[in-house]
Amino acid sequence: TMFMEAGAKYRQRAIIAANRTGKTLMGAYEMTLHLTGDYPHWWKGRRFPLPIEAWCASVNNQTTKDVMQKELVGKINDFGSGMIPKDLLRPNPTKKPGVADALETVYVKHVSGGWSEITFKSYEQGRDAFQGTKKQVIWLDEEPKDPSIYTECLTRTMDKFEPGMIYCTFTPLFGLSDVVLTFLDGGKFPQGGVSPSNPHKYVTNVTWDDVPHLSEEQKEEILASYSKHERAARSQGIPSLGSGAIYPFL
Repeated sequence: TMFMEAGAKYRQRAIIAANRTGKTLMGAYEMTLHLTGDYPHWWKGRRFPLPIEAWCASVNNQTTKDVMQKELVGKINDFGSGMIPKDLLRPNPTKKPGVADALETVYVKHVSGGWSEITFKSYEQGRDAFQGTKKQVIWLDEEPKDPSIYTECLTRTMDKFEPGMIYCTFTPLFGLSDVVLTFLDGGKFPQGGVSPSNPHKYVTNVTWDDVPHLSEEQKEEILASYSKHERAARSQGIPSLGSGAIYPFL
């Protein structure tokens, strides 16, 4: 997709999309490629020739486990049933203390012969938990309410010679938040994915109309169940003024 190809040029990317559009699957697929180094022949995005250190983070430990961990490595009692091939996963991953069936760190065999490392984190840990060493890839699934978590993650990708990358996959339920506005100048999706005021960031939008797996009947039923201020965000991935901070436009 264009979003993945944009990774070759832009270190900061976001899929700001409707619910149930497959944005998390896209995020998991790209992370799998970077961890394994096994890129398909058609891949035009960023490539990492050596093992990487990566983070995956979401709203809380439960969400990280139920969504990101499950998509990448499967359930704890069926380790290796996720997107990362089982034969590339090192057995006995590190478990997260105090969270049932949640993993802390997983090691993935890279095509170069070494081991990539991925750590599962959550926003509820706070900004301080995102300090530390350099990371090559950071994936944030759902938007952090605290914008300092995003900037702290971005800082972890800094390097003079081999800078890392950060990408987000989320539905904009907090309205025109600080994180959203860094991608959407004036709250609007830029033509071509890049705004002149934010030339280092790439963003794309996916709506219910862009995916084939939702029927019209389903969309009508579910949309009617949402409150009015949620509908644009949940069905089109468009931030609403009815939630979060309100920014006046004259």
